[in-house]
Amino acid sequence: MLGRFPWSAGTLISLALLFGLGLWLAADRRSLVLQRVVAVEGLYHELRQAGLVPARWSMESVMLSEQHAAQVEEQLGRWRESLAGELPGGGEVAEPKDRSGAFFALEEFRARMRARAGGLGAGLRQNEQFGFASHLHEGPEERLIGTVYRQRQLIEFLLTTLFREPPIELRSVQRERPGLGQVAEIAASAQPGSAGGSSEDFFSLDPRISARVPGLIDSIGVRLVFVGRTATLRSFLAGIGGYGLPLIVRSVEVEGAGPLKTAVRPQEGDDWEGLSQFTIVVEHVKLAKAAS
Repeated sequence: MLGRFPWSAGTLISLALLFGLGLWLAADRRSLVLQRVVAVEGLYHELRQAGLVPARWSMESVMLSEQHAAQVEEQLGRWRESLAGELPGGGEVAEPKDRSGAFFALEEFRARMRARAGGLGAGLRQNEQFGFASHLHEGPEERLIGTVYRQRQLIEFLLTTLFREPPIELRSVQRERPGLGQVAEIAASAQPGSAGGSSEDFFSLDPRISARVPGLIDSIGVRLVFVGRTATLRSFLAGIGGYGLPLIVRSVEVEGAGPLKTAVRPQEGDDWEGLSQFTIVVEHVKLAKAAS
C-alpha cells in the first residue's frame, strides 16, 4: 500500500500520529486539572475547618456577602457624614468675621449660660466665664477665631445637655489652649496669662488617648467639673450620646464633693446628702479640612 499509494499512506500515518498526540495531551491536561482540583479542595477544606469560609458557596451566600458589604459601606458613610458635620446647639450664631465680632459672640454666650444656670438654680462661681476668661476684654486673635468659635459651640452644647438635669454646682469649664503645639502648650499652661489667656481656662488632653491625627482628624477637648447626684451624671452621658455625634468621653472621675464653693443653698425639701464631684473629659472628633 505504501508503494502503490505513498501520499495517501503518509497522510493516514500523520493523522494517526496527530490523533495519538491529541489523546496524550488531553490525558495529561486532565491529570493536571485533577491535581489542581484536589489541591483547591484541600485548601478549601482547611479554610472551612478554620471557619474562614461558609460551608458551601452558593448564590445565597454571595448575595449575603454583598448585602454585608453594602451595610458596612452605609455605616462608613454615616460615620463620614458625622465626622464632617457640625454640633447641634449654638450653630445659629454664624462664625464671627473679626475680633470684635468674636468678643461680642462670647459675651452673648456667657450671658445665655448664666441666665440658664440661674433659672435652674445651679450654683456658679462669681463672674463665671465658662472657659473663656481669656477673652473677658477682647476677642481671640484673627487666626484663632474659627477654633475658639468651635470650642464655644462644643461647650454650649455640653452645658445645655448638662443643665437638663442641672447640677448643684458648676465648678469649672476648661478647654484646650488653641494654636499651640504640645510642648508649647505644656510650657504655656505653667505661666498664668501667657499665650494670650488666663491659665484657668485651659487643660491639656493627653495625646496618648486623643483621636487627633495631624492633617487627618481634628478634635476639641473640654473638661467639666460639677457637683451633683448620680442622676445628673447619667443624664449628661445619655444626652451627649443621643445625637450620634463623634463625642468621646475620655475620662470620668468621681470624688466627694466637700463643702460647696458657691452661694447656692438647698431649697425646702431638697436632700443634698452624699453629693459627688464629677470631672469629665470629652473629645469632639471631626475630619480635618485637608482630608474632607
